[in-house]
Amino acid sequence: MKNLWIPSGEIVMRREIVWLRLVLRLVLGGVFIYAAWDKLIHPDYFAENILDYEIVPKSLVNLMAVWLTALELVLGICLLAGFWTRSAALLLGGLCAIFIGAITVTLLRGIPLHACGCFSTEAGTGLRDWLSLWQEGLILIACAFLYSMEWGFHKARSRASTEPLFFRE
Repeated sequence: MKNLWIPSGEIVMRREIVWLRLVLRLVLGGVFIYAAWDKLIHPDYFAENILDYEIVPKSLVNLMAVWLTALELVLGICLLAGFWTRSAALLLGGLCAIFIGAITVTLLRGIPLHACGCFSTEAGTGLRDWLSLWQEGLILIACAFLYSMEWGFHKARSRASTEPLFFRE
């Protein structure tokens, strides 16, 4: 089995890593576009979901409903298209962390959440509980993993492009 790190510190991008990076990028991009779709169609329901958290001032709820949806959609498209993938993964990971924090604070305060507004604006039949945080946690881990893979890819590519040709292996 080949080592991913060579002594000079340069990262070797194996074929499996490249494919995993592509699949992860496409899946995450699709997930966030899917998550934004229902919010685009029903921004009023998403605004009600944001209001349920009782964290954001009422004057900012409509603005947040529109901008969060647009941000999710644009960053999801960036991942699918392969543009600014490192930045998109970082920002989407930050959004996931904010969502996890908002759900945690709301649950700690004892406020019932019927829908988090993550993938659907419709109220669910049951209440959100602590076990329901696994979805957001899994997406956060995937974003962090994609960010680290993109960082390694860009580091290897920039190092390869700055070395003179006769020093390359």
